[in-house]
Amino acid sequence: MPRGLPDYYNPDTLVSQRLANVEEVVTAIQGIANLDNRGRTLYYDHFSEGVNGWYKQTFGDGVRPYASTKQAEIEPASFTMDAGTDSGGGITIVEKAFLIQNVRSAGLEIGFGYRPNGAVLTTYFSYDNGSLRILPALIVDPDAKTISIMDGADPVIIYTISAAVSLTCWIPIKMVVDFATPAYVRLLVGQEQFDISAYTPPSSASLLKGDFYVRFVTHAIDDGINIAYIGHVTFTIDEP
Repeated sequence: MPRGLPDYYNPDTLVSQRLANVEEVVTAIQGIANLDNRGRTLYYDHFSEGVNGWYKQTFGDGVRPYASTKQAEIEPASFTMDAGTDSGGGITIVEKAFLIQNVRSAGLEIGFGYRPNGAVLTTYFSYDNGSLRILPALIVDPDAKTISIMDGADPVIIYTISAAVSLTCWIPIKMVVDFATPAYVRLLVGQEQFDISAYTPPSSASLLKGDFYVRFVTHAIDDGINIAYIGHVTFTIDEP
């Protein structure tokens, strides 16, 4: 009787899974090593399987989010968010959502592709704790060379990218938020860490509970190149 296995197959040795790359074994045992190695990894993506697992919205002309093999932080691809043109009203939005109860603290890490004439990337990292929808926001502006957070309704510059930094590099950025207080906790840019606990993320009343998501938004600012590159994304929970 055909069993779909070679004739020399030993039935005393059961095969449950075949791994194509030994690195997958290390990942399965040790988990993802994120930027500051704190928190428990909930989700990780470096877009090797494309971007079909992300919810996408596009508005305007020439707008498209896609996986590009031309620009990759981790082979083979990166998430490329093309916001089209300003005259065409271009906006690109992508989102990943989970339903998780009792999240007290969480972290969001991205690999940002720092490119000349790149689009401004605004990242919303949201959680509904049953009474409030807490909506921290991180803004990376490659033209202004700034990384900011939203303190209530106002943007606050936390980091200025040095003019000496190469315009073709990947910048790892991690934002940690206390969703119970609520308050920001820390921001990491590369190996530099900033205490941002003096700032308060925007929030609004909500009767939902457990809605946990990240949303990336790019707006076209002119009729030139309006592209933001994301090399990887990591969500963590139970951050100290």
